[in-house]
Amino acid sequence: DTSQEAPASKGGSSSLLEFDIDEIKKAGYVLTTPIIITNTDEYLDVLEMKKENVEFGDELITIVK
Repeated sequence: DTSQEAPASKGGSSSLLEFDIDEIKKAGYVLTTPIIITNTDEYLDVLEMKKENVEFGDELITIVK
């Protein structure tokens, strides 16, 4: 089963959606996902982790309060 879930919260108690990543790849879609931080004024800094390919659970950003 290649179905993936996206948790609605860090605790992962409920899912926003489910999808089959292999079917998406097979259809030829690019799997780039934008991440938008809309409240950057509430933090000292938002630091991106320089990674080309990431997997579920990888750290993508560090937010400095």
